[in-house]
Amino acid sequence: MNPPAADSISDEVCYLGADPLDTALADRFGFIVEVPAWKSLNQEQRRAVLADQFSGDHPFPIALDSLLEQARARLEALQKKRHYDIEDYLIMVSEELVKTGVVLSTRRMTMLYANILAVHAAAETLEALKEKKTASADWSASAWTALQHSLPQMAEGSAPEPVKLRTAHLQAWKLMQTSADTAERVLLSIADPVERALEAVRRSKTLPPEVLGNAVINLLSGAAEEVERGARSVAFYLATHTALTLPNTALAALHETLSGILTPRTNYIEVEDHHKEFLVALTDKTKEVENEEERVIEHHAMNLAEWVFEQTRRIPDSKRSQKRFKELLKQFNKALAA
Repeated sequence: MNPPAADSISDEVCYLGADPLDTALADRFGFIVEVPAWKSLNQEQRRAVLADQFSGDHPFPIALDSLLEQARARLEALQKKRHYDIEDYLIMVSEELVKTGVVLSTRRMTMLYANILAVHAAAETLEALKEKKTASADWSASAWTALQHSLPQMAEGSAPEPVKLRTAHLQAWKLMQTSADTAERVLLSIADPVERALEAVRRSKTLPPEVLGNAVINLLSGAAEEVERGARSVAFYLATHTALTLPNTALAALHETLSGILTPRTNYIEVEDHHKEFLVALTDKTKEVENEEERVIEHHAMNLAEWVFEQTRRIPDSKRSQKRFKELLKQFNKALAA
């Protein structure tokens, strides 16, 4: 497949064969190999490309069919075993990739697993060829090679920055090698963002700030809609803002949503007449609460409901956000007290 055209190239000079693939189609290709452009080659490589066209055939020093059979046999042997470390790595690298904006499908994750085994089988075959004996290739190198050439985003024109991709790989590999009972490993094994954040709060006294912060970022980024994101943000803030110290990255993630919810309004919300009764009732309910702690909760619930209404213009969404906020607040308070 032709690679997507660079953003700097206009439609007038771009031919259709270079169009990015859509997500569904890109996700069907096992390996995605990018052929380097001329501008990315160094002087020596450019000279080699220019001269090679006149060099004739390049016969392989050994029978290629035999080499492929050896690699295939190694791959089949690898596929018959469970590779728990690689499975752990895949779970962790998927989480690290999310931080870079890369989300992989279940199908792609299974492809990546198969690709790592295939690359490793090929690497061991080549090592054995050079050493004339049984050789053991580097699993980390195999995982890195497979990861670089298995992301469908490469064909979609939205590939992550190489540095971020490398960082995600190294971090996941490092975590995989740590003890399985470490706090960070335990948290990463929890797929649900809310449950992971709750566990992080329970362990907050012993967790490194960065690990706690990552759980908070995951909590917010994992929300599929405004109602849920707002409820999670306000509930976590109200339960923990006087008890936990978060890194700046997590504070920034919270501020992104909370600034629109908790900042005092300087203008009125324009609403239709049939919506006014609900919004007025929110204010009245807050005033009626005598207990100070409960009044604070109702005040935050009111602000959240108004913010959600501004986002969706639907009263059912506002009511749902209030209910969800109070559910989450109880859970975070309980986790903090554990």
